[in-house]
Amino acid sequence: ANAAWGAAKLLQPRKYANPRERRAVQGSDIEEALKAACASLLRKIGDLAETRPDDFKAQELANVAWSFATADLDAPRLYASLATSATPRLAQFSAQELANVAWAFAKRLGTGAAGVPNTNAPDDVACAEASRTMFEAWSEECILRFPDGDFKAQELANAVWAVATAGFEASDEFWDTAARAAVPLMRDPEQAQTQNIANCLWSYAKSG
Repeated sequence: ANAAWGAAKLLQPRKYANPRERRAVQGSDIEEALKAACASLLRKIGDLAETRPDDFKAQELANVAWSFATADLDAPRLYASLATSATPRLAQFSAQELANVAWAFAKRLGTGAAGVPNTNAPDDVACAEASRTMFEAWSEECILRFPDGDFKAQELANAVWAVATAGFEASDEFWDTAARAAVPLMRDPEQAQTQNIANCLWSYAKSG
């Protein structure tokens, strides 16, 4: 899981110190070779994780899902396997892990996370079905946890963003409990960052 996280971070757009460095490095043979090596490593990790998802702890599972979403690598069999493994043990996930896994699935799969496959390919269909089942159990777990104050502002914002992005039809109870949990968080100067507020407002508006 840590190796996947590291490889995905290296595949993210690099920040250069100045335009000169960007011109020298961006698109160079070294940079392209590094990206190819990281993508290859992620593929190998994904193949292994696909067959052993239950070996991953909650944070590790969330990290693997996050890694493939961040690297934007197509891996429907992996996501189906992760969803099937996560569903019966979501109660063991922390608020951050719940938010991260939902964010990763929504980011990588889009509506596929809510049960609408991206293509008619068997792997995509199976992935969509497993992901929808996970989101159903996930939303129920969130309803139980929102009132406890487990979620920080960014975690709650990521959770509702994932639901809206995937187009998952969460219950009114989900949205109501999330809204009640958000009120004190958005009044906290240390947590009420503009990005969190914007993500929450966008999610509620998109989901109607």
